Amino acid sequence: MVLGISVLGRSNYFSKNEEITLINQNKEEVIYKSDKDVLVVSTICATCKEELDQLSKSSKSEQEQVNIIVMSTFEQACAFLEQYDIQSDVYVDEYGEFKSEYGITTVPKRYQCVNKELVEVDLEANERMDGKD
Repeated sequence: MVLGISVLGRSNYFSKNEEITLINQNKEEVIYKSDKDVLVVSTICATCKEELDQLSKSSKSEQEQVNIIVMSTFEQACAFLEQYDIQSDVYVDEYGEFKSEYGITTVPKRYQCVNKELVEVDLEANERMDGKD
C-alpha cells in the first residue's frame, strides 16, 4: 500500500533550503519539509525497480523513514507503485522541479536528511559496503 501520493506543486522557483509546496491526491496543498531521507526514482528505470523492491522488503518502520519521489506523471507513478507494498510517503515530480533543483541527471538517487537538508548518498559506495558485510 502506498501512502501520501502527492504532486510537487508548480512554482517558478524554490530553494533546497526552503519549503516546497506539494499537492496531495485530494488536491490539497501541503508543505514538503526535508524531515526524512529521500529516494528518487523513475518509472522506466530498472535499477529504481530494484531499489523499490528492496525497500518493500524492509520493515514498516524503515519504510516510513524514507520519502519516495517519482519523476513521472501522476498517473504513471500511481500505476508503477501499485506493484510494490511500500509504506513510505510518495511524491511525484510531475513538473521536474525537484529534478532541476537538485541537478538530477541519473536515477535512482538517495538523499539523507541532515539537519533538515538533503545530502546525496553514494549508492554505489553503499552497495560495495553491503557486499562486504
